[in-house]
Amino acid sequence: MMKLKTRIFILLVFSWAAAPCVLWGTASGDQESSHYYLRGLLCERAGQLEQALENYERVLHLDPENSFIHKTVASLALRANQVDLALREAKKVAAVEPDKSESHLLLGRVYLAKGNQALSIKAFEQALALDPENHEALLYTAHLRLLTEPEKALAIYRTFLQKNPESIEVRVRISDLQRRLGDLAGAENTLKDILALYPSDFSAHLALAQIYEVRHDTAAALSSYETCRFLDPDNTTILLRLGELYYQSKKMALAQEVFAHASLVAPDDVSFDFWLALLAEEREDWNEAVLRMFKVSRESQKPNVMLRLSYYYNKQKKPHKSLETLQALQKQKPDNPDYMYYLALGYEDSEKYRQAIRWFKKIIKIDPARSEAYFHLGVNWDNLKKFHKAEPYLRRAVALNPGHGVAMNYLGYSWADRNKNLEQALVYIQQALLLDPDNPAYLDSLGWVYFRMGRLKEAEIALRSAVKEAEDPLVWEHYGEVLAKLGRPKDALKAWLEGFLLDPDSRSLKKKIKGKGLTGSVRPGTGAHIVLKKVEDNLLHLQNFAGFMRLGGKDKARPFQLKGLIYYARPQLFRLEFMGPFFAPDALLVKNKHGVHWRSNSRVSLDLDRTEYWLNIFGAFFSGEFVSRFDDAGVRVRMKDSRLTYQADFGLLEIDGRKKVLTRLEWKGRKGKSQKPVCFKFLHYRQTNGLWMPSTVECEVPADHFKISLDLKRIKVNAEIDGALFQTP
Repeated sequence: MMKLKTRIFILLVFSWAAAPCVLWGTASGDQESSHYYLRGLLCERAGQLEQALENYERVLHLDPENSFIHKTVASLALRANQVDLALREAKKVAAVEPDKSESHLLLGRVYLAKGNQALSIKAFEQALALDPENHEALLYTAHLRLLTEPEKALAIYRTFLQKNPESIEVRVRISDLQRRLGDLAGAENTLKDILALYPSDFSAHLALAQIYEVRHDTAAALSSYETCRFLDPDNTTILLRLGELYYQSKKMALAQEVFAHASLVAPDDVSFDFWLALLAEEREDWNEAVLRMFKVSRESQKPNVMLRLSYYYNKQKKPHKSLETLQALQKQKPDNPDYMYYLALGYEDSEKYRQAIRWFKKIIKIDPARSEAYFHLGVNWDNLKKFHKAEPYLRRAVALNPGHGVAMNYLGYSWADRNKNLEQALVYIQQALLLDPDNPAYLDSLGWVYFRMGRLKEAEIALRSAVKEAEDPLVWEHYGEVLAKLGRPKDALKAWLEGFLLDPDSRSLKKKIKGKGLTGSVRPGTGAHIVLKKVEDNLLHLQNFAGFMRLGGKDKARPFQLKGLIYYARPQLFRLEFMGPFFAPDALLVKNKHGVHWRSNSRVSLDLDRTEYWLNIFGAFFSGEFVSRFDDAGVRVRMKDSRLTYQADFGLLEIDGRKKVLTRLEWKGRKGKSQKPVCFKFLHYRQTNGLWMPSTVECEVPADHFKISLDLKRIKVNAEIDGALFQTP
């Protein structure tokens, strides 16, 4: 009990001292005022605002001229949301102390709470006139002028800044106003002034990034966002925007790194998983895409999420999962024709044409003017080999939407392929081409209908344009048909061979080429060029890989077997860690821009010159450099079965036409034509992270009597690798 009394005594002493303006004497009235004031103060500190106000008002009843208590009541009433009481007391304070800036500042705050902006501005401006350096009055005044008189607000801020040049808050507000007024250059300069004073000011860097975005200066915006990230590495808002900009700029590796880091910082924020799924889609890594988008779908089943997840399942060859996803989406809004439409398309993609037809019919009952539903009804009946049922639906789609180029082309081509209604088919296809003049599918249809009509010259012109744009074996097949009819059998054979390059499994093209192979050059637009660029594109998407390796071979007839870890980053960075007994580190080989570096515990020497030579060749393969060198009209190409061989003075490439992967490489390199080339074989391809990678690479250097076999079955592609690994040991 004694301790409690002591505490109360101390509190009373300090509470008394906290009332510098209330100097009551010893008269009974003064003692009563001090008693109520002290009780009010204790209630206020205990958070009992209503009781505090009651006690303060009793003080005013005893001492009505006490301006300090009027201020106290006004401020406390404002906190307690008793605005009318606050206004009454604030007016009394301003009347008693008209020459004090704080009195008008209090009145302005109350008017602002009351919603009277005009009187609020008047009070704040009076406070500012009495005390031009009053920070709070200035900010209130300028803020209230922002919407109606932004130029006046800007002038107020600048006046204040002249006397307070180091105020970051005011400079930031000035830059915001400048940006709002369209003065982006002025806003940029103001922010740069802030950074000159405070280089690490996060808000200034962020505002600069946003200005650069408005100006569509993506490179500058990225630089500013990267600075923000440096200042606040785990700021998820910055990471999200930075990753989005990298994605939009096609800098997929950087976007991947940013979103991967963000997902570690905020594992429950599925927005990062959504972007990581899109990046996996770019790499055609459907397993990763499904894992990420499935996680998103557990929190959000919006159409864009569910449709992508369904698409990813299709790419995984899991049509049942794709349909389950679309069924779940449709059940969200069972009577919504859009959700029915998504499900119907899912059945169509899964080749369940009758179920698709059932759903499309449900849609047109709800929405009879939906041309897309009629179009897909026609497509699905056509897929069931019942064109007589498809035709009315296709006609209806065109009637409902005369701008439906796809439907017009589909119907026109279907008639041309069946050699019927050729005049009407020509009209429809020409109308489709008016909507999209360079569409290769429409040009193919035009050529084919001309062919059916016997207008061979016009057919040849249309199809010659189509094959330049389309990577479609059927277009080449049609072109060959026209050339054969024109009496140009050699040109027809070349066209069919081009189509066969794109689809070595085509039965009709196999019959037409009759076992003959292709011989020609790598010219843009040819099948040989298209296949070569697909192989190159696969390698260009290979940023790095890491994992376990096995290395075996012969060096001047001496066999060797090694195992360890391999790291690669494009274009020419390697790190090979060799393991001794019990997986103990035994040797390290690093290749970087400074050369090849070797360190061995067993003091085994290495010919660094020769090692660098064959590592350069490995790097030239993995970076796509070798393949790009064969992209030249002077390179000759021949085809046998589904194998393409590209021959140049400097070497040879062999490509599997079905998988579109490199299988063999011969490279003469710096040794010249007289020397035997370095020979590589790339075996047992598999897809990892959406890229085709060889599980085994065999290399032979006949001139050095050197042969190796590199086993890469256990590597991870495009993983996050620390650049420090490639530094000189």
